[in-house]
Amino acid sequence: MMQKTGIHIILFAILSLPMIAQVGKKNEKEPYIITKTVDMPGLSKDKVYKAGVRWLKKLEDTQLERFNEAEGIYEAKSRLLYENDVRLENILLSKDAALRTKGYIYYTVRITAKEGKLIIDFTNFDHDAFISRYGKISFGLIVKSEKVPLDTCFEHTLWCNAVWENMKSKILKHITAIWMNSKSTFD
Repeated sequence: MMQKTGIHIILFAILSLPMIAQVGKKNEKEPYIITKTVDMPGLSKDKVYKAGVRWLKKLEDTQLERFNEAEGIYEAKSRLLYENDVRLENILLSKDAALRTKGYIYYTVRITAKEGKLIIDFTNFDHDAFISRYGKISFGLIVKSEKVPLDTCFEHTLWCNAVWENMKSKILKHITAIWMNSKSTFD
């Protein structure tokens, strides 16, 4: 009996390994999202939607992607210029690695209107580097993971992770600036 219980425990542990491994990978696939919520008490979904669309149309360098007025959803694409300023000492990198990451981070701005509330999601951040004479290093979709996903960057791991964090920091700074400069639209 004791032997069967031991075998069951070992079998359970072996079968559970793939599930445990998936928990760590979850953040590797979930897009990085910054959400802002605007309370608009007493306003109908339609009025909230129209206020959100007015706000969105005032943003610079933003283009309509799709909308569904009946559902209260409006999406636009935008971008920010990314320039790498990561400096790490005693790290061996390929020629002009930092320069090869310069490019745009494209993203989606999605507004969702509810009764008395507007939800604004900044999401789907996607880094695409410019082509230089030394090639390019594009990080692709920016996800929630604290470390750069495997097979994204082939330079020194410390540098890749520092660039990953630098991108997220610049995204947050960019979105915060947009928000601070335009939130008075809703007052």
